[in-house]
Amino acid sequence: MLECTIPQHLRRERSCPVSTPPNWSPPYPAYCARFPKEVDSLVMAVFGAQFASSSLNDGTAISRIKRFMSQGSETVRPSFWEVASVNDKKGALNIAVIAYWPGDESFAGWEEESGFKSWWQSPDRETDGHGWYLEVLHPTLDRFETVFSYNTSPEGAAHLQEHISGEMLEHAYWGSMRDRLAVAQDDDIKAEGTARAAGVSEVPTTSTRIRVAGHKNLCVIRSGQDWSGTVPAERKLYLETMHPVLIEGMNFLRDSGQDIGCYAMNLWDVVDSGTYEANLERTFGLGFFEDLAALEYWSKSHQTHINIFGGFLKYAKKLDNALSLRLFHEVYVLDEGQQFFDCVGSERSIHSYGPLRVDRPASVKHELSALSPTKYVPLRTASTRICTPNFSKPHIIPFPPIMADFAPYQDIPETTRVLSPITSPRASLDRAHNTHSTAGIASPTAQASYQQRDYFSGSPDEDVEEQRSRERVAWNAPLGGPREDVDMFTTSIGLRMDYAACLAYLLLPPAGPVALLVFEHRSDYVRFHAWQSSLLFAFIFVIHIIFSWSSVISWILLAGDLALIGFLTMHAWRDASTLDRYEIPFFGPLATSITDDE
Repeated sequence: MLECTIPQHLRRERSCPVSTPPNWSPPYPAYCARFPKEVDSLVMAVFGAQFASSSLNDGTAISRIKRFMSQGSETVRPSFWEVASVNDKKGALNIAVIAYWPGDESFAGWEEESGFKSWWQSPDRETDGHGWYLEVLHPTLDRFETVFSYNTSPEGAAHLQEHISGEMLEHAYWGSMRDRLAVAQDDDIKAEGTARAAGVSEVPTTSTRIRVAGHKNLCVIRSGQDWSGTVPAERKLYLETMHPVLIEGMNFLRDSGQDIGCYAMNLWDVVDSGTYEANLERTFGLGFFEDLAALEYWSKSHQTHINIFGGFLKYAKKLDNALSLRLFHEVYVLDEGQQFFDCVGSERSIHSYGPLRVDRPASVKHELSALSPTKYVPLRTASTRICTPNFSKPHIIPFPPIMADFAPYQDIPETTRVLSPITSPRASLDRAHNTHSTAGIASPTAQASYQQRDYFSGSPDEDVEEQRSRERVAWNAPLGGPREDVDMFTTSIGLRMDYAACLAYLLLPPAGPVALLVFEHRSDYVRFHAWQSSLLFAFIFVIHIIFSWSSVISWILLAGDLALIGFLTMHAWRDASTLDRYEIPFFGPLATSITDDE
């Protein structure tokens, strides 16, 4: 029995419809954290230090933050914390403690009892010789959602959970992230607000301390990857195929994300809490978006995310879906008062910027308007001095956010046309494997344990018919056999995507693929093959006319035509599971260009 992600006590009458397809049965299981009814909010705080280079970090700064974690009474200490680090694009080292509390009251109590509040507010922080930043998110639970690819050891906010859910309904389709948020039942959760001055605070804003106001419905995502438990073959495959593509996507959002509403993104390493070495084989992307629609736009439409999704499909294919890689995400859609951003540091970490946000191309605004129940309205611009929580790149925002259900595995784009990934060689990531476990992370709370299960298998107590209905068929299933890896994508003509792509070469090209272009509007994968076939065989048709005077050459050309049709049909069929495009020289890149421009 599939569970609804939104708990019973948070359900209410919907005015914003769900995107769940009729009679939806997810192609693989996923789970969410279940919190006690009496817990109506949580706190996630990032306590960070920044250094112009790694050599300047002597460990004193983060050690001081770690000591605060164990101070105060047990009732107010964080339920879980861990240490993470990242070198930003300017080369600065950012090292931070990320901690969770089961509500505002316990967090406020900890600030007072531990002495952290007075320490943080002291003017001495401005002369410590490096940057500091504090990011506090405290959403009510209706503005927070989680997804896990496994139901064993919890991650992040799930350390506060009462238990983990059973297999849930709202995942593995585009729009499921919004459907999992209780607040989205009757709220379009679009960005609201304008830039403001630092606002009223107990600590005056100075040249080196900036406190920035929030804006309503800011979207923050923390999306994690853990390959510490993978066998050597899977670890090698992950580091050589998925991880490089993940880095590429995160770097795009970090460097160019403002064009699509991403204010900041970094891919962090979870590090050993004693040595601060990145040897735990765990990473997470931490991103800040203008609103949920901006995150949805990237996950739905941008090539970097489609590459991540395609890479995951190929990864699963090579492992016959027997995955030990662990993936999770937690998404926050914050009210204006549920955000706190405080930055202390040198001129390197604080910047003056005029526009609140970078203006987007009209095409992007149009796409975003289709994602939200109401029309997308760009935020107004204003001049304000702001800073970046990671001290590397300013958030051009009013305050002072990345693989199908994970962000980077955000929802499968099966119901709307998206750009398919191009086939390109990907460099391997040369990272030495170290056998340190995550036990090195000191936290007040031991990890809970749940029964391990195969990510793609059915429940052990399912009856035979249910098990068969959920069974994943081999990726190399023979022609005509069920292939759920391509059934998840739909076409305008009502055929499975792999069948429709094959028709691009089997329907008497070039006339057949031209007809396919007329009737197929949903799948870019099919349209790419239709364009490639029509361009290629139109050229070959001209060659036939030129050499029509010779029957021998005509027969040779015909034999070549048939061989080429068979070869390209085979690739259209095989590559449908990964969305790779097999490109014939000249004609393939041209078809890709035309398809992507559409």
